[in-house]
Amino acid sequence: MAGRIAAILLPFALLPAALMAQESGGPSQEMVDRARQAYGPAPPKPKCDKTSNDPDVIVVCGELEEQEQFRVRSDEQAEGDYARETMNRGKPGTPNVDGDGIFKGPATFRLSPPVVPLIIDLEDIPDAPEGSDADRIGKGQKGS
Repeated sequence: MAGRIAAILLPFALLPAALMAQESGGPSQEMVDRARQAYGPAPPKPKCDKTSNDPDVIVVCGELEEQEQFRVRSDEQAEGDYARETMNRGKPGTPNVDGDGIFKGPATFRLSPPVVPLIIDLEDIPDAPEGSDADRIGKGQKGS
């Protein structure tokens, strides 16, 4: 019976200590302040200085605040990110079948000789003989 009474009275005994911790701004209050600073809304911007001497003119000032900071990823984006980050988790990588000590650079030999480009100097080609088919075609005439 005494244990039951103690269990009922214990929260009331701890209540003054909890209230004192709240008033003193203990570590929990510091955490709340840091969270408010990190995740809370941005501080208000200074008001507009534009004033008018004309009583019939209304001056409206304001800036739109960037709302991206308050957005949360959609379920599809979160699922896609999670799938991409955990795609190969727990799976072994591709084995290296080359083994140690085997050269892993680009190939250094060929089975056939390299193809040498054919270089033709058009200046060295003699002109077509007068009256030949090549001469006639070069002048725009029909060949024989």
